[in-house]
Amino acid sequence: MTRIWDKDLPKERITVRDEKGNTTAVQFVDKGHYWGHDFQTIVFPVKDVPATGYRVYTIDHAVAPVPTEGVTFPAESWRTNS
Repeated sequence: MTRIWDKDLPKERITVRDEKGNTTAVQFVDKGHYWGHDFQTIVFPVKDVPATGYRVYTIDHAVAPVPTEGVTFPAESWRTNS
C-alpha cells in the first residue's frame, strides 16, 4: 500500500512500473486530504524484494486508461513499512 501525495491522477490512468519497465496491476483504494495536502491510496503487488533490501517502483500517469476491472487485492494481504 502506498500514498500518492499532491498529484491528482485519474484513478483509471494510474500505472506502476518496476525498474525493468514491466507494468503491474494497481488497485485504487481511496483519496483524502491531510494538513493541506491531497493524497490517493493505491495497492499493487511487489515481487522479489530482498529480505534486507528494497525494490524500486515508479508510479506514473498512463496516456490511455489502464484496465482495472476485476483487479483487487484482499486487504489482509496488504503490508506497509509504517
